[in-house]
Amino acid sequence: MNALETSDTPPVTSTGTAELLRIEDLHVSFRTDSGNVPALRGVTLAVREHETVGIVGESGSGKSALGLSLLRLHNPRHTEYRGAIRLNGRDILSFNETELNGVRGKEMGIIFQEPMSALNPVMRVGDQIIEALLLHTDMPKQTAYAFAEERLAAVGIPDAPARMRSYPHELSGGMRQRVMITLATVLNPSLLVADEPTTALDVTVQRQVMELMKRIKQEFRIATIFISHDLGLISDIADRIAVMYLGEVVEHGDKQDVIEAAKHPYTSALLRLSRGLSSGDRSELKPITGSVPSPRNIPSGCAFHPRCERVFDRCRTEHPELCEVDGRKVRCHLYT
Repeated sequence: MNALETSDTPPVTSTGTAELLRIEDLHVSFRTDSGNVPALRGVTLAVREHETVGIVGESGSGKSALGLSLLRLHNPRHTEYRGAIRLNGRDILSFNETELNGVRGKEMGIIFQEPMSALNPVMRVGDQIIEALLLHTDMPKQTAYAFAEERLAAVGIPDAPARMRSYPHELSGGMRQRVMITLATVLNPSLLVADEPTTALDVTVQRQVMELMKRIKQEFRIATIFISHDLGLISDIADRIAVMYLGEVVEHGDKQDVIEAAKHPYTSALLRLSRGLSSGDRSELKPITGSVPSPRNIPSGCAFHPRCERVFDRCRTEHPELCEVDGRKVRCHLYT
């Protein structure tokens, strides 16, 4: 495994699998002219080797902010971090830029929502993959070229030798996302962050990309953080699920537990919505009342209380802590 060299031994979980990533009480805020805006508020989460953790929530829940924070990709001049992000025992928040560049791509890869904005528009896709190989390995250029071609073919890009010479705008959305997946995995990182990798794709291509993601998971055994607003997609690929709302984790547990016996009212509402959409029966659709509040104006008490069907007085005034309920973590006064 191409882990960071460290004298710290990653903890071993009760399942016997080593813990690869631990996020501890992570707070992220963005500096603006009108003050700091919180994006993440005390996120604590762990990812074990080879497993997939799904992060789900509506737009504004903080899930993409979390994904970018793991590689410290937010503008450093306008971002404040507190807490810890430990990869194989070492805190990424303490790294300088040189150390970060040694992690990005090599230890932790990322697939962005929109590959057209993530790929270099004036550089052939083959050259972008070769550049990553030459930067992080001692591969000769000719070997890197052949390897890049092989990896493009492996993700299902037809006529890979010709596509090596294509520019991003010459490819379809689905093929661009396959190039993005190749770039994110070509250095065999131990952890992959997939930030809504199917959002910009049509349904057929979404399905193909999801099958590719599952194949990568099986063949390369890369631990993955899979971020999506779609609980159906998450449940199809994840081993464990973390539900986020307004910068906090409100429920976190094994997929089966969360899907079959959700505890938090927000998780239950997302499940009803997902099942209504997948059934195609509009009569079953029950949208969640209102929308995610602005992080500039976080409600008092439980942040979800203005939209919650089970709200009571305590929810409006007292902020709930994560508590253990039936083998998973839940942030709700119904269980405290």
